[in-house]
Amino acid sequence: MIQKRFGALLMALLLGVGLLSGCGKPASSPEPQVSPTPSPEVTPQATPQATPAPTPTQALGEPKTYYVATTGSDEADGSKQNPWRTLQHAVLLIQPGDTILVYPGTYEGFTLTPALNGTADGVKTIKNALKKKPVINCAGPFNQRGSNIEAIGGQSSPVAYWVIDGLVSEDSKKWGIDFVHTDHMVVTNCEARRSGITGIFAAFSDNYLASYNLSEENGEHGYYFNNSADHFVFRGNRSFNNQGCGFHLNADISMGGDGIHSDGLYEYNISSGNGTAGGAAYNLSGLHGGIVRNNLSYLDKAGGITLYKGDSADTSRDVTVYNNTIILGPDSPRFPIRSDGGEGKALNLTFYNNLIGVSKTEPFRQQLVAIAGSAMDDTVIFDHNIAILADTQYNERNFILDGEDEKPFTLPDQAFVRYTAQEVFTDAANNDYTLKEGSPAIDAGMPIDGLTDDLLGASRPQGGGIDIGCYEKAAG
Repeated sequence: MIQKRFGALLMALLLGVGLLSGCGKPASSPEPQVSPTPSPEVTPQATPQATPAPTPTQALGEPKTYYVATTGSDEADGSKQNPWRTLQHAVLLIQPGDTILVYPGTYEGFTLTPALNGTADGVKTIKNALKKKPVINCAGPFNQRGSNIEAIGGQSSPVAYWVIDGLVSEDSKKWGIDFVHTDHMVVTNCEARRSGITGIFAAFSDNYLASYNLSEENGEHGYYFNNSADHFVFRGNRSFNNQGCGFHLNADISMGGDGIHSDGLYEYNISSGNGTAGGAAYNLSGLHGGIVRNNLSYLDKAGGITLYKGDSADTSRDVTVYNNTIILGPDSPRFPIRSDGGEGKALNLTFYNNLIGVSKTEPFRQQLVAIAGSAMDDTVIFDHNIAILADTQYNERNFILDGEDEKPFTLPDQAFVRYTAQEVFTDAANNDYTLKEGSPAIDAGMPIDGLTDDLLGASRPQGGGIDIGCYEKAAG
């Protein structure tokens, strides 16, 4: 199959035909913005005509490690002593279970198709060889969508069983890392910055994991999980200074599928400085059955955690949101927590142990929670949360049923306790949202099954109870 589909592609790479001007060479770029300091620690191109390709250098069932370096050659054998030169050549030749190690340097991009799939027992991996990560600063000559790193499958033939680990995408004209119709794919320890659109993108991608990545200064969102897909995890990622959302989820029924995302988990993520062009830190449309826990958002500009319908088939529901810290920027016109209610009512949403607030000095303007629609019933639960206010005086505008007339609503006393940032945090003025000694959030949360650690991995509880927010105060 490799010979039929990719022989011409390989030959073009070997001969240098069709390479983009300046591609794979260090590029001058604008002075990067200073990223916020986190709190402590699809139209495919025509298929090339068949040309005989070299036979892979090992038999199936014998996983091997191959190497790529800027000093290498695609006429070499890919060994450590004789590495290959291009990433596309490398992904073309390896077998299930193999690993490609990429040395530091600047490279052109690559694309993965179903013909290059790994297997459940033989996942393929491409990753950085050393601590200093390799940089991909342009699309490869056969990339289908103009993105730097692509995995493009079909509805019935997804790209599957690859791990993309420790690669850096910079200055992509489209998406930095771009998956469409994939299954069992992992993006981990990668970076994406200054993309024309989103930094790290996936559409129609079941069984997806994005973990410990950095996405910053992109023209749209930091992370965008798009179109109907199920079973996905966003863990330990950072999203800074993107024009749109920090993390955007949209099931978009108009694009096909059932218009629902199910079984999603967001945990240990940090979002800051996002939303200049609009979009919440965690902007979740059409999520059925999800958990949002141990996340931090600070100084985002257009909302914190939003659960809504949007272009999806239904509003987000059956979602549990707990132990997050959401402190919006002073210029944010939106809410730390919001649900649009979909067809007139928000259903089966629970909010426990969250610390939320807005960095504004006028209590009247500190609108914290908005539940849109004609009604909110007892399937929407707030319990053991803390509201950070400029002062602790209750204001009816802090909590509103955001219908046509934006009616205020009253929550039970235990739903939100009100404190100032100075009472709760170590140093909120300098973006340190850990808990100070004597903070009222310490040991004040309700126990939750499966909650065993915090954003930094510290075990919970450290004292007599779970702390409220994304951080657990160390005992002693």
